[in-house]
Amino acid sequence: KISHNQEKEVILFNTLNIPFDGYQMIHLCFPEGTSGFDLYDTDNSRLSYQIIKGYQGDIRYRETSLNEADVLVKATIPPVGFTTLTVKEKENEKKKESFNLEEDIDFMLKSSSTQTVDTGALRVKVSKGELIEVTGKEGEILYRNLNHDFNKVTYIKTNPHQKNAWLFSNQYIGQDDFITDTYQFEEYGPLRWKYVVDGHIGNNQVRKEMIFYKDKREIDLVTEINCKKNNTGFFKVQFNTSEQPDISADIPFGIEKREIDKEPFGMITDNPVDNLERLHKGSFYAKSFISFKDDFSRKSLIGTDCGKYYLYDADFKAVSLILTRVINREECIGWEESTPQYLDCEGRHAFHYTLSFEKEHDLTSSVSLARQKMTGVDSISVKTKSKGSIPCELSLMSIDGEGFMMTSFKKNKDSYLIRGYESLGKETEIKIECMKKIQSAVLTDFMNQPLYDERKSLIEEQTLKITLKPYEIINLELQMV
Repeated sequence: KISHNQEKEVILFNTLNIPFDGYQMIHLCFPEGTSGFDLYDTDNSRLSYQIIKGYQGDIRYRETSLNEADVLVKATIPPVGFTTLTVKEKENEKKKESFNLEEDIDFMLKSSSTQTVDTGALRVKVSKGELIEVTGKEGEILYRNLNHDFNKVTYIKTNPHQKNAWLFSNQYIGQDDFITDTYQFEEYGPLRWKYVVDGHIGNNQVRKEMIFYKDKREIDLVTEINCKKNNTGFFKVQFNTSEQPDISADIPFGIEKREIDKEPFGMITDNPVDNLERLHKGSFYAKSFISFKDDFSRKSLIGTDCGKYYLYDADFKAVSLILTRVINREECIGWEESTPQYLDCEGRHAFHYTLSFEKEHDLTSSVSLARQKMTGVDSISVKTKSKGSIPCELSLMSIDGEGFMMTSFKKNKDSYLIRGYESLGKETEIKIECMKKIQSAVLTDFMNQPLYDERKSLIEEQTLKITLKPYEIINLELQMV
């Protein structure tokens, strides 16, 4: 048997140069079962949590019903550092036959087809499988479903014989829409609520999830498609925009405004790779997110685990994220016959993306949220009461500077190497604070060779200040003592 500890510790690691403040899933194990537990942060403050899934334990242990659990907890983690959560089991309670999952029972028992979730930051109304309206904390309308257009998943059939259509053809020949079969809430708070809609597009089974978090102005969206054999085409998810959507997109090492309706399209060269964004009017690329306006507010669409290509339709005032392409090999000719099998896209696929409601046109917050969604947090469980000098929470360094994004950080013998870029296209001063005193700071090239640069960096004990040019990529070598 594994020894039973009354206290456990979970260490959460943040690899970003910005603080992590969000919800994190952790997996807890209780070999002999548990009747309950509490979570505490480094200040010994009790944390709220929600058990997402409980696992029944080994029947060889007596009087147990929960041996493992996936737990959602709100965590704050310093930049390039870690924090520690302490798990304390409740010993005085008798083990129960069932574990209290701390759900909102009153909400769960509501049988109405129309329900409203109040997260503290958003008030979300859903009805018969659709999101109807979203209002903010002050009652302002952030979204209203006027044309059944929220998270609208469709399948676009295309002409399979376009030799330049590496991504998707520029000739549409039909469309299949999503049909709702069932809908229900599967999670009821107190930290997150999950609304699940099952349906189909043609002969493809589709499951759509909408996930709302306490005190967050964002909705996580998951679309699972069990793709059968189809005509050649692609799946996309659509959101309506305003007449002037003012689209911005992040690209490698920066952000740029995309005036899609005014940009020319078509073939640049005979090489298909040069034309990925230009095969259909309105198509464009974004590394991880786009920002756009609809008739009610500005929003960011963050693609966590899905494609990076989008379509803007000026006639229907809508922007779409391309989910996946489908090739029917029976219709293939020429180059399509040698397309790798994995591009057929038959089978089950899950796409994760997030719609964030911006308080203002603040692309910095959108970049930060996108990086948190895509990078995530690493966690590890350790034994408690171990002896040593490492604190329960530590930040190796923090970097302040609007628009600066660190892309890598590593130790190199006696120094530390930082690589990053200025993302907003303007001159920015960044301030780096380290856990140790900074001895020297040198700008280097990609081979870590010193560069001649007239700029002077200001070093004061554990702090370094340096000014970056618009969209500048830097490599900085720090020595600390």
